[in-house]
Amino acid sequence: MAPRSFFLRLKSNLKSLIKSSFRSRRKPRPPSPTTSIILPDSRALDGPHSLDETECNYSVDLDPNMWREILSYCEVIDIIHVGMTCRSLASVTEDYRVWYFALLRICHNRRLPHLHFRIKSLSGATLRRKAILSTRLDHLSRGLDLRPFPHTTTTLSLPVSAVWGISFLPGGEWLVVLCRQADKDGIMLCRASNPLDQLSTYSVPGWHLTKMCIFTSDEGDLLLLLRSDHHYMTKLEVYLVHLSNSFPRLEMVWTIEVPEIVNCAALGSYIVYGWIDRSNTKPRHLMTVSKLESCYRKLAEYCTMEVEWEVGKWPHSYGLRVTDSQITVVVSSRKLIAAYKVPLMVPASIPCEPMTVTPFWHFSCARMCPRAIFLVPSLPAVDTPSIIVLYGNRCLFIAPSFDTDPLQRHPTYFSTYTYPHELKRPMVLGPHRAFWDLGRGRVGIGMLPAPVTPAFYEHGSWDMSGIHTPEADLANDIYPLGHAGLGLCKGKVARAAWDEESGKLALCPKTDSRLVIIADLMP
Repeated sequence: MAPRSFFLRLKSNLKSLIKSSFRSRRKPRPPSPTTSIILPDSRALDGPHSLDETECNYSVDLDPNMWREILSYCEVIDIIHVGMTCRSLASVTEDYRVWYFALLRICHNRRLPHLHFRIKSLSGATLRRKAILSTRLDHLSRGLDLRPFPHTTTTLSLPVSAVWGISFLPGGEWLVVLCRQADKDGIMLCRASNPLDQLSTYSVPGWHLTKMCIFTSDEGDLLLLLRSDHHYMTKLEVYLVHLSNSFPRLEMVWTIEVPEIVNCAALGSYIVYGWIDRSNTKPRHLMTVSKLESCYRKLAEYCTMEVEWEVGKWPHSYGLRVTDSQITVVVSSRKLIAAYKVPLMVPASIPCEPMTVTPFWHFSCARMCPRAIFLVPSLPAVDTPSIIVLYGNRCLFIAPSFDTDPLQRHPTYFSTYTYPHELKRPMVLGPHRAFWDLGRGRVGIGMLPAPVTPAFYEHGSWDMSGIHTPEADLANDIYPLGHAGLGLCKGKVARAAWDEESGKLALCPKTDSRLVIIADLMP
């Protein structure tokens, strides 16, 4: 036993000697140096030879505040890459200001006005998470990741008779549902994760709810525009959405009844609706643009215009564009797309006769025989409501620009894509991405191609040489959600809603009008 114990002690002593020798050789770690940029000597630029590290004889040290200033102009993916270089830059990329300006650009490009108003109240971690989420959506929507699009689905079985309208409140936590219970139409608010977690219904007896529009006012408040029909009368109601409590509350602040409204739209504090006046022998198409007061309970000013339109072929879509100097209304039908400048608006207390207006921009699509025409929100490159025309086996993207010189010669950006017949129709259209019905409950996502080819209207026609040549196949840019061949729901999709801020998609199948399937694309 003695020799064995001797060797054990010798082994432990040798280990201790080796560890102590390594500790003595190990030098103390120097403090992290100030991040610097190495610049070459000016004399090295005079010679014909190439530069290397030996020719760089001085450096410029950048203060962390200057790095924060530089990163505030970078994209999200670039900020992440810079933070992966060293510890000093990693600490700089965690600064509040860097992610504040990154998310501020996203709010402008993605047209997220409600998030823009409350961005100052968010913490630095929340700013970083929302900015990275938006970048991941762009990355996956372009098909840069070969894996199946990740998502988790939640099925909500609502205690109603039927659902025919759904929309998300900004943030994706709450879902607004137009539904019917027995013989009454109503509005239902439910949590997107659990329909039984606080539920509320507002009944509208005798009126049939047909349209819902959620928008953000100029003061940053969330408003809900509802349209309901009853025989030949149409009622517009504006609700103020209170989100301060744990459960959102709706308060009706303004309402108006107008005979036979065609359609309506809202942007900021402005509301536009087109209606048919049948008081004369020949029906007239009138448009009214109204501006709400800061309290939303009264109209501040309004303007009613008479638009020459073919009887019986009334417009079906309206879009607003509001700038500091001009208000523009874009109107579309199956034959004509036109833009009108709103004349001087008058106070609501002064009666005003309709003024006849003519379009300053128009695009005739009667020869195309379009299957559908959609007005989508503004693209970041061209701050004007854009148009998508589906005709034949092609898809035409139109984006007019109204702020360029010379006047009456506004450039319009076009791009044409092949539209395969297996694509059913776009379910949701946004400023950047769209969701398409692929049939059998399958849903595809893709980025909207930006119109890039300009054309001008001269001598009574559009100079569109080379415009109608298809640039690409639209189906190549659409990627199915989930695994191939598997649908998010059974059967056809009746309606859908999308929240850009949270990355959630809501679907209503035609097989069961009480079900709402919510797909979280960023689980």
